[in-house]
Amino acid sequence: MCLVADLIFSANCIYTIYSSFIIAAFALGEGLFNARIYAAIVWAVLLSCISSPFILLQVIKYFNQKQVEYLASTNPLKQKGDGKGSPLYLHIKCRAPVTRGQQEIFREKLNELNLVLIDRRTNRQGRGLDATVQTDLYVRDETIKIRLQKIGAQRRIKSALQESPR
Repeated sequence: MCLVADLIFSANCIYTIYSSFIIAAFALGEGLFNARIYAAIVWAVLLSCISSPFILLQVIKYFNQKQVEYLASTNPLKQKGDGKGSPLYLHIKCRAPVTRGQQEIFREKLNELNLVLIDRRTNRQGRGLDATVQTDLYVRDETIKIRLQKIGAQRRIKSALQESPR
């Protein structure tokens, strides 16, 4: 798969170089600029074709590193804070008949409950007058803090509950 992407990228670069040379040669032949400007354009095209892949790789590496740093900084298990835990995240699913103003009602209720809307997805099911709308709301509650346990601690609690006499 990577080989195919590399071949497509290489073909695109060759096409871009070739078309740049054709345009520059046509402009030189029509007398739009002199030979010095043509040489500068050819030099700029060659320089950009050689340096662009290396610069692109450096930019990709830079943003990948930024992504890793961001994910590490937002990891709730590694955050240093007040020790009270992370905010509670909720997924609210609502199915209702199609009516006017549903989204406004959702927004008002979320504001009343002090919930922060992270994502909203709406899906219409069916056609006609008896259609239903499913709305998925992904929200964060800043007023409730929860402590996240590591997987090992969760397994120990589960095994202790399974071994306890009933």
